[in-house]
Amino acid sequence: MDVSVLDSYQRSERGARPQSPPALRRPGRHAARTRSYGTDRIPGYGRFCEVASRHRSDWWITYDHGSPTPYRAQSRRDEDTVITTSSVDVLDDALAALTGVAYARPYVPATSADADERRLLADTMREVA
Repeated sequence: MDVSVLDSYQRSERGARPQSPPALRRPGRHAARTRSYGTDRIPGYGRFCEVASRHRSDWWITYDHGSPTPYRAQSRRDEDTVITTSSVDVLDDALAALTGVAYARPYVPATSADADERRLLADTMREVA
C-alpha cells in the first residue's frame, strides 16, 4: 500500500485539523469611530440637552433643522400650546416662566391667600345652597 494513500486515509479518519483561535481584537480599536447624534446639526447641543432635560416633565422639546425658529416646545398637558424660538436661551426663559404648579397636590393651597379664597368660596356656596 502506498504511504501517501494511508496518510490521507488517517487524516480523514481523524477529522479536520483544529482551527487556530481567531485573532483577538485590540481594546479601543473602534473607539476612534464616535457617533454624533445631533452635535453637528444642533448649535449649542449641550445647552439644548440641558434645557430639554430640565423641562421634560412638562414639555416635549424638539429641534427642526430647516425652520427659522428651530427650537420647539409643546406642552404635555395641552397639546395646542406650542412655543417656537430661534434661541435655546429664550426657550429656557419662556419655559421657566410657564412652569406648572410647584406643589404635587392641586387641592392643597400654595399660599394663605389661596386658602382664604377657597374658604370664602366654600362659605358662599353654603349660603347659596
